[in-house]
Amino acid sequence: ALLGGLAAAGCVQRRFVIESNVPNAQVYIDNRPVGAAPAHSSFEYYGDYTVTLVHPGYETLVQRVHVRA
Repeated sequence: ALLGGLAAAGCVQRRFVIESNVPNAQVYIDNRPVGAAPAHSSFEYYGDYTVTLVHPGYETLVQRVHVRA
């Protein structure tokens, strides 16, 4: 049990925080729904992600972002 606790102590939590000028815009990361903006989501790997924001009456925003270590 102690070894498991020590292994978990070194874990790093990586999170996206997606904000929008349009409140409650729906956020998708790599076509996976995350929720309404401002949205929070965890990720495991650094690299490229596609972030999409959708809200009725507004132009859909699709942006490719690179997350660095």
